[in-house]
This record gives sequence, C-alpha cells and structure tokens, in this order.
Amino acid sequence: MALVVFNVWNEQYAVRKGGDGPLYRNLMDCPAWVRRGFEPADILEIPETSAAGKWVRFESPPLRISNSPLPDLPKRHYLSPWGRETEEFTIIIAVEIDNTAIEFLGGSLSALPGIFLGYIGENWEIFFNGKMIRSEMHLSNTGRFRERRSWRDVYFPLDESLIVPGTNILALRILGDPAYDVTGLFYAAPYYLDDYRIIEKRQQNYLLMILCSISGFTGVYFLLLFLSLRRKSEVIYLYYGIFSVLFCVYSIARNGLVNSLIPNSDISIRLEYLTLFLMIPVLCFFVEMIGRGKITKISRAYLSFCLFLSISQIFFCNQYGDDVLKIWNISILLYFSYIFFYSIK
Repeated sequence: MALVVFNVWNEQYAVRKGGDGPLYRNLMDCPAWVRRGFEPADILEIPETSAAGKWVRFESPPLRISNSPLPDLPKRHYLSPWGRETEEFTIIIAVEIDNTAIEFLGGSLSALPGIFLGYIGENWEIFFNGKMIRSEMHLSNTGRFRERRSWRDVYFPLDESLIVPGTNILALRILGDPAYDVTGLFYAAPYYLDDYRIIEKRQQNYLLMILCSISGFTGVYFLLLFLSLRRKSEVIYLYYGIFSVLFCVYSIARNGLVNSLIPNSDISIRLEYLTLFLMIPVLCFFVEMIGRGKITKISRAYLSFCLFLSISQIFFCNQYGDDVLKIWNISILLYFSYIFFYSIK
C-alpha cells in the first residue's frame, strides 16, 4: 500500500511541477473565462474580444462555477438534502502554442497531442478551436439529467490538425448545479495538454490494480474461510474479509478506472462514500478482536453511526454526501484516538 501511495504522489508531483516536453501546457496557468449559457459562436474567439458583459475572468484556479466571479450564484445550506436547479455555463481557456511545439508535433516521432483533466462535472462537452472533442451530455427530453458524469482522470487525444501556432481555444460546455463544487473543473491541478503517449502511460497504474486484485481476492478468501469454519472464535476472518472487499471497491471507485465500469457518477460517488464510511470501523473491529478479544460498545455504536451516514447519503443529493463526509472526517479522528489509547494494549 505504501508503494501505491508513493507512486501516486510521485506522479501527481510530476504533473503539478510541470512537464519537460515542448508540448506540455499547464491549463491552470492559462487565462480562463466563464459565462452563463452556451452559444457555439462564442467558443471561436477570446472572450475579451466578444460581446461585453457576458464573460467574467477567473482570478485563479480551481475553475469551479461555485468559486467563479459570476454574480448572483445560488448557495445551499449545510446538510441540505436537495441541490439547486441545473444551469448551463461555458468556460474558455486560452492555450498558447509556440512554433517549437508545432515542430515537435510534426517531427519524426509523430507525437499525438492529448488533454488530461483531473476532475470535471457534472454533464459536459469539450471543444478545441470550435470542434467538439468529447461529449458526456445525458439529458432527458425535458432537459433534466438522466445520468451525471462527475469524473476524475478524464483524458483523450486531439487531432494534430486542430492545433495552430498562437492562441488555441479550449472551451467547456458545463451543465450542473452551480452550488455544487464539482460543477466545472474541481481540482486546482492537474489539468494539462501534453503528448498523449505520456498521458496514457501515467494512467497505467499497475500497482493500484495489483493492490485491488490482492485485496479483493484476500477478502473473498477470508469470507469463504469464515463461512466454512462457522466458529464464533474465528470472527476475525469475517471482519478482515469485509474490510478487504470494501477497500478493493473503494480503491476502484476513487480512481478514474470507475469511469468505464460505472459511468453514472450518481452511483459511483455514493459507492465511494459508502465503502469509505464502513471500511474503517470494520477494520477497527478486527483490531479490537486481535487486541482485546471482543468488540466494545463504542465501536458498535460508531459502526451504527457510519451505517446511518452511508445509507442517508444514498437518498439525497451528492452535495449532501460531501457534507456528511466532513462530519465523518472529524468523527473518525475521535474514534481513532479511542482505538489507539483505549483498545490497543
């Protein structure tokens, strides 16, 4: 697990630090603008030269709608179970490409340009110099969401002919709840343009896949072992098996791999939170059985509390799940203190 954490940290550090290739462009270093609504003609020019009054410029990343300078954005109350009405927005990022990058694309290595987006939501379309590159719009006939696409680690190639010397326009059509942080570009990094071969290579996280496979196999093995023994004294196999399965599912749900497995983020985000909320108290059950030979009432009560948080976030908006996560983050520190100072002898 430590190797996986170090590998992910090292990759993210490399991205945040900046690439060393002639094509690399950190999109968060580029000027960006946002407006309400979407008009195809507006994505062909820099907003400063378009109709006045439509656009406002982001002061700094992240390029979230909720953090943008747009006036009269709706707000929501903490732990409110319902989201705000969906609105449509356009984000434009001006990407400067010099002749060195153009020569690199046309060189003997035949580099293929590509774009990587760390996190984008909720429904969206991506345009480069006016041409649609990627679309994840899933709306009903009435214009409401059928499915949401709040995705991590979105990457795709670009047609080399679309890139021109000088200013290139990356435009994002965004549909989502303006009070929800993931509407727009959620992270401050990484978002970049680079050689697509490098982008693909960075996503081949074999250590994570190996860890998930080992965790899943170990979990199923210990669950089957407990079922075959059926002795109360061997309940530690049950707890460790459940923890391993939950950890496997959480690792997949937290990674960009889930985009292809469970594309509907209404499901994947809830699955991520459910497994996170439950796997830690189950692990502590295992620790208590090893250290004390029994499960304390406080641990049982905390598992019930986490189960309540897990179930409640299934029935309400995703923003509610984010609010519940903040509660869980505080409670887990208190619970860990109890496990460390009282349960472990």
